[in-house]
Amino acid sequence: MLYHNQLAATLNRPSLIARQFCLGYLAIALFFSSYILADTNTQSNSGYSPHEVKALYLYHFANFVRWPEPLPERIRYCSLGSDTATLTLKQVLFRKTPPNRSATVTSITNFNQAGDSCEVLYIPQDTLKQYKTIPQLTGVLTVSDGLRFLQRGGMIELRATKNRIKPAIAIDNVTKGQLTISSRLLRIALPPSGQKGGQP
Repeated sequence: MLYHNQLAATLNRPSLIARQFCLGYLAIALFFSSYILADTNTQSNSGYSPHEVKALYLYHFANFVRWPEPLPERIRYCSLGSDTATLTLKQVLFRKTPPNRSATVTSITNFNQAGDSCEVLYIPQDTLKQYKTIPQLTGVLTVSDGLRFLQRGGMIELRATKNRIKPAIAIDNVTKGQLTISSRLLRIALPPSGQKGGQP
């Protein structure tokens, strides 16, 4: 119960500074719980749905990535296509963005738009089917829940395993985009398929 109360309190804090102080706790909670059990809309606890978990991952990934210079003033989220995770991310951003700052999910139609408009680009699995390769754009973190995303050139793949959704990270692809992933995120990520030695 203490775990759930702490997590619920953290998720409801509007302050950007408070959110940054709580990132380590949030990351561990997200990656290691099967689903977050803190549904305040019902009398009993219930697990977050898969698309809610994906949206929370997308929201927090930005705090574990170092972007190339010049550093972005704010993190811009984009989606190439749309799904329930995208819609949920919009709701998360609306709730958590301080009143004096703007954040939303911009819909784009091609990768050329991403370089000028996005720091985090989400590609839903239905959209991913249209692309054989994913470019590594400088300063753009690419994320998808589609199969074999890393092998196509993507950076972070959200995978369902043992009733959990966890990230797998292709460090080579991340490096080509001139990004750096925090060691805290790497320690709890799944080993990328097809790479010897497992986790980078």
